[in-house]
Amino acid sequence: MGLNEKMLPRIYFTSPNIHNDANLAITIILDVLSHWSGNLPKVLYLKLDITCLENKNQIVFRYLDMLGDLRNFQKVKVRFLLVGHTHDHIDQKFSHFLVTLRRKDVGSLPSLIECINKSYMSEPIFHVLEETFDM
Repeated sequence: MGLNEKMLPRIYFTSPNIHNDANLAITIILDVLSHWSGNLPKVLYLKLDITCLENKNQIVFRYLDMLGDLRNFQKVKVRFLLVGHTHDHIDQKFSHFLVTLRRKDVGSLPSLIECINKSYMSEPIFHVLEETFDM
């Protein structure tokens, strides 16, 4: 199977007016699902950071419940990262970026994107969020 968009890493930047809250988490989940190529899986697996402000709250879980109710998914399974989640595949991906970042001065968004691109084998898809949904 060739590399398609649903397999590429997605990186989101937010403008200063965007808050790190449930609305941001839901907007990103919706964006990933709306850009999914092919059929959606029967089970949606999410691995989230264990922060009450962004992920582990009633608003996000009601949204995930709604996805199941609308029959988009038979199940939605959520796993929270352990505190200090070192050696997790997410941390391993991020460490590649940190190694590149240590060698370069980054003072602008284009420079940061260039640095990130040098860190990954497959070029990520970048999104700059100027607004979020209000749930």
